[in-house]
Amino acid sequence: MPFKLQIEFAGLCMFAARSDDHPRMYVLMPSVRGNHHGVGLHIPVLKFDTNHLQPGQTGGSGLFAQKLLRNREFVIPGSGAAQPICSQIADVGQATGKQVLPNLLGPSPSGLAARVTLLGGAMTAVARGACWEWQAGEYRTLSHRALWEVPAMEGDALPIELLSLATSQPEHLTLYPVTAGSELVLRINVHHMTAEDLVPEQTSTGRRPDVGDYGWHFAPYYDLFGPQTPLRLPRFRPDADCLSATGTCAEWLESGGLAYNCMLAGGG
Repeated sequence: MPFKLQIEFAGLCMFAARSDDHPRMYVLMPSVRGNHHGVGLHIPVLKFDTNHLQPGQTGGSGLFAQKLLRNREFVIPGSGAAQPICSQIADVGQATGKQVLPNLLGPSPSGLAARVTLLGGAMTAVARGACWEWQAGEYRTLSHRALWEVPAMEGDALPIELLSLATSQPEHLTLYPVTAGSELVLRINVHHMTAEDLVPEQTSTGRRPDVGDYGWHFAPYYDLFGPQTPLRLPRFRPDADCLSATGTCAEWLESGGLAYNCMLAGGG
């Protein structure tokens, strides 16, 4: 029986769409091993409720398992991924006039902590992020969490093949949907954050920057476009500067998280 798949992406995740042969969305997590422009180590993880480990469950257990994704990738199957990302996510590719390095989309990429390839579904909602000045006089809320949904996954489970980015040796994980009201739903989370931000039940918005502070967690994205790509970093603004800001996607009220640290990005 088909089920709804929901994936929450949070932290340093860049969405790069390609449609040359099959519409797909790559989610690239840049390798940040510490003191990169003053940004500390970021850890990619796959997180899910433990009730997804066995079939026939109702609702969530409230207990969560985490799987380290460092140097791993996996693919979500489908018949075509919707290309536009939400306008509440800053497009670094558009800002640089470049596309991400081609090797990052192929086998054995270097410079990535992890990668997810989405072959189906669409981005449907984003968390309301903090207010930032993206370019001179352009005030935008830049989101730190996004919801990707595949409304009707075929089958009764999601087999995930975790491949090594270096050797392609697989590790297998099977997750099952749970009954949620009248639906079958499987919810997984892909987070790429610092160890401090990965604590369970994270609801804090983090240390509030001072007005005019640069969003340095944005800097690692520019490595994905090649050496000597000029940095263009957002600058923090008061919430009042973004009261009239609108976006193309619905606001995801339940998301929580650290609005001031790891913002999502687009890759052109």
